Amino acid sequence: MNSKPGKGLKTKAVTSGLKKYKDLVIPGISSGKPQWTKFNKALSSDYKSLTGGSAYRQGVLLKIVQHLKSTYLIGEDSIYSLEELLAKAQMQLVTDSVKEWLVTEALPGSERIKCDKYLDGIVRYSYNPPLDCTSESELLDLLKQRREESSGGTLDSDIKASVPHGDRVLSSLRDRLCVFERQDKAKVVFFDPPETHTPEVWLKELVKSASVYSFNDEKIEDYLRNYGITPTKDRFLEKESKSKAINKPTQRRRKLPRRNCIKDNEHVEDLETYDEFM
Repeated sequence: MNSKPGKGLKTKAVTSGLKKYKDLVIPGISSGKPQWTKFNKALSSDYKSLTGGSAYRQGVLLKIVQHLKSTYLIGEDSIYSLEELLAKAQMQLVTDSVKEWLVTEALPGSERIKCDKYLDGIVRYSYNPPLDCTSESELLDLLKQRREESSGGTLDSDIKASVPHGDRVLSSLRDRLCVFERQDKAKVVFFDPPETHTPEVWLKELVKSASVYSFNDEKIEDYLRNYGITPTKDRFLEKESKSKAINKPTQRRRKLPRRNCIKDNEHVEDLETYDEFM
């Protein structure tokens, strides 16, 4: 007799339970006895492949750049060593291979990260903005310089990614800026000095002294060109013609009546068979 009643029943119940679930796809379970070594190896290999993949590495780099950018744009000191940077970005668990990739390839090759080696021999990293201006006055000087050099405008996104509190700076300078929106919805900022908002005196006198009632459009355009003024009529005509072409209704193709085609074997319709007499 069993010294402990019910022990055999419990063993049978456990064995039958394992046999019942033996067909489930659970790695490491075989012959009713759990074996976790293979499962642990498979799990560790999957983790290593995940943490060493290109998508994971790019995610680590993106998070580092975003952290440096956010701290820079709020005016904080954002110069860190690699270990400090990973701690600030809450990514201390990255593998040594990813750290080596960051130090040798990713961080030095990123256009938004600046790498400087200090006297203590430690390389520290900081944010590298797209524009070399950190204040309202520096931004205004940059826009003035681009206007004088006729080098075009400045992207609104670049300003907001370079100047701390960029939205506030652009709002304070709105009376001296002109913003255009491109076809791709990107906004371009130009310097627009207030003194150019009203026409100059010589232009007013020129317009008042010129009688244009007896001139046609061609003579007016020639007159303006003689004074170095380019007429903008052609631009409006091009826009108008394009808009008309876009809004022009499409002509539907008229359906033609079907032709009466001669069917095959119509010439033998009236023939009779004489099989019954044969």
